[in-house]
Amino acid sequence: MEVRLMAERDLQKDLDAVKDDLAKLRSDIADLTQKLIDTGKNEVSSARNRVRTEARNLGRELRATLNETGEQGLKTVESVEQLLTDRPLVSLLAAFGLGLLVGKFLQRR
Repeated sequence: MEVRLMAERDLQKDLDAVKDDLAKLRSDIADLTQKLIDTGKNEVSSARNRVRTEARNLGRELRATLNETGEQGLKTVESVEQLLTDRPLVSLLAAFGLGLLVGKFLQRR
């Protein structure tokens, strides 16, 4: 009977140790899960900031390119206007010649 009591006590000690280990394991898993969640949130936040920064930079570049293109277009229009003002007869003959070429091209179709 004494042996049986000792075996039951040993078994109870082992069972208590397993319960403690399981409780510790649950706690460790909960801590790990929280750390993974926090890390994920930080990564998402960091990625969001990088995307916002890149979008702002691209927007600035696009505006600069559009401004340059607009300025270039204005310069071209001014240049053509100046050419028409300086040489009206040459411009008229060039337009007439171009009209003839386009007319011939369209006639062939």
